[in-house]
Amino acid sequence: LPKEAFLSLADLVEASPASLGGLPVIALSCPWRTKQHPDPDGDTLRRVGSGLRALANDWYNRGQRFGVFWDFLSLHQHPDPAHGRVRTAEENRLFRQGLGCLGRLFAHPHTTVLRTASYPEGYDGRKWSAQLVLSLRDQYEGLPGPNLWRYTEACWSRLSCGSKLSLDLDQMGRLAGDPWYDRSAMISECAEGGDRWPP
Repeated sequence: LPKEAFLSLADLVEASPASLGGLPVIALSCPWRTKQHPDPDGDTLRRVGSGLRALANDWYNRGQRFGVFWDFLSLHQHPDPAHGRVRTAEENRLFRQGLGCLGRLFAHPHTTVLRTASYPEGYDGRKWSAQLVLSLRDQYEGLPGPNLWRYTEACWSRLSCGSKLSLDLDQMGRLAGDPWYDRSAMISECAEGGDRWPP
């Protein structure tokens, strides 16, 4: 990614008006479809892009910069484990530190969580999920498998986020690409009933 795709905490604080009452942070919870890459054909990126566009299209958020957390892009991954290239000791330390913060990130009352659990049409997720759990076992060293990660992230987001901040992108309709589709339209389609699950 280009340098301008990254946003430091200081940049995010500086770009955020005090009226927001917090930092505009969006966390993504998405399935991994291959061991090497979670979204090799860009299907998840297109869905997430529609969600981000809707958030940015809201009159209240116009011109607002958002910090977006996507594990694949935000945490150090193994560069090429098939050829013996893995994270350095420092990258591994930062990876572990990042994993340790996920609960606070997803459960924070001001974090917007965009979730998707779907696979592209014609994709056999069941066969791949079984292979992925086995292949990622070494990388995550006993941590939950990918489906359990998504479930855990969804539960975290429901602990303190209102239903308007925990959004299921799989519920977006075909109008999501329209220019008028904004945060309110997305919430009406993607927010689950009720405010939150009980703790």
